[in-house]
Amino acid sequence: MKIIGPIEVTENSHPFSSMKFSREIIHLEDYNFIEEEYFIEDRANVYDLKNNQVEIFKEDLPFTTRILVRRPKNSKDFTGILYVDIMNASNGYDIEDLWRRSYLHIMENNHAYVGITTKPINVLALKNFDYERYKSLNWSNGEIVNAPATIDPLTASIEGTEEGLVWDILLKTGLALKRGDLPQIKADYIYLTGQSQSGIYLNTFVNYMHNYYKKNNLEIPFDGYLSLASGGLGRALRQIKDSKVPMSIKECREEEIDRPVITFNAEGDYKLFESMGSEFKKTRNENTDKNKRRYYEMAGAPHTNAASPLVPKNEEIVKTKCPARLLDSDYDYRLNDLPFDFYINSILDFLHDWAKKWQ
Repeated sequence: MKIIGPIEVTENSHPFSSMKFSREIIHLEDYNFIEEEYFIEDRANVYDLKNNQVEIFKEDLPFTTRILVRRPKNSKDFTGILYVDIMNASNGYDIEDLWRRSYLHIMENNHAYVGITTKPINVLALKNFDYERYKSLNWSNGEIVNAPATIDPLTASIEGTEEGLVWDILLKTGLALKRGDLPQIKADYIYLTGQSQSGIYLNTFVNYMHNYYKKNNLEIPFDGYLSLASGGLGRALRQIKDSKVPMSIKECREEEIDRPVITFNAEGDYKLFESMGSEFKKTRNENTDKNKRRYYEMAGAPHTNAASPLVPKNEEIVKTKCPARLLDSDYDYRLNDLPFDFYINSILDFLHDWAKKWQ
């Protein structure tokens, strides 16, 4: 894997979702933290199911995507605990669900965070935001298609791209971070996280790809997994042309897994996923050599924190050609204010304690 960067920040060019351009500016230097953006290049396979078994559908496609890194300024302060978040694509641009819930927890404890751009629609948003900065990003399926790119309104897929590159991207990025290929970060423990649609991606990785990689003698870099507000659902392993299913969501099987997996859903998830025609699914609770799972729900909790101060400000969002967020003066007061974030932080600590026992 080739890691390019950190990508230069200038007066006229900065990363999308930078904390210097959020609704409320977060001064990372006050916590002795820094923010960096890198591009990662490699090749990935695309997978599909045949007789309910994972197999290679298309081999060796080149890709380039981006990662956002926030870490202690002094590498000696780093605890060795790294959270890798599948950035959410449900709004059509990168949303950092774990960071906006747990940024204080991460910084106050000197952990580190990496957010990965994991869907072509988000790459399109980045190119709309700053084409010169992001023009090298590539999620092509290797075929020539008509331009300009068009987004399917039901699946949010783009013709000519391949969403199925994501599984190898997650694996290879995790391996690079575990090796210490990224300057100043050599992680001892890496936890993969995802919320909502990204949690659905995580469920799919856990239940289809984790054991596939193991069976093919590939190292698994992740010491544990946290699926937030995902309804226990999965998605298709690859991009399906003319799909009639929103975001390619499907029922997810539940495989035995040798790393701790925590699924944490909110009461608000029930109606959300029902409205999408999907059945909410709870996972098992086991803690054996062959299977490590915990399932939690929180009564009264909302699906997301829509009023997070860390969401990019609207001036940034409209540059992606996505609609601005509703932020009138009364907006915050109409939202569920149950402090779900504190419980997520405690779950992160529990996940780490659990993972240490099995190493």
